[in-house]
Amino acid sequence: METLRIPGLSRLEGLELKKRFPDADISFDSSSGSDEVPGELLTMGVIVLTLAGLKALAAYLTMDKRTGRIERTVEIVGKKGVRRKEKLVVDIDERTSHSDVLKQVAEMMHVDLSALK
Repeated sequence: METLRIPGLSRLEGLELKKRFPDADISFDSSSGSDEVPGELLTMGVIVLTLAGLKALAAYLTMDKRTGRIERTVEIVGKKGVRRKEKLVVDIDERTSHSDVLKQVAEMMHVDLSALK
């Protein structure tokens, strides 16, 4: 199963998402170093790429923002350990629903929502 590694997802935010989406597999991974700050300990939120995981990601992206553009870079780790980075860009306004954001995120990540369980 593919996983999404999300820099900036705090443990508190992860717990809130886990409450809202109990079927989502959310964990954390600490690694040393990042592209931005060499030598710094970086904690990454890790979400398993399932329907519940994508719903949690969409909720995280819109957690503190009601309007504007949201840009986030996530790392996708494939089944064989191959990593790729995707930049998620979502434009939202007060009329944008959670399912609209979910569809946008799935499309940007080349994920067929109907294929996920």
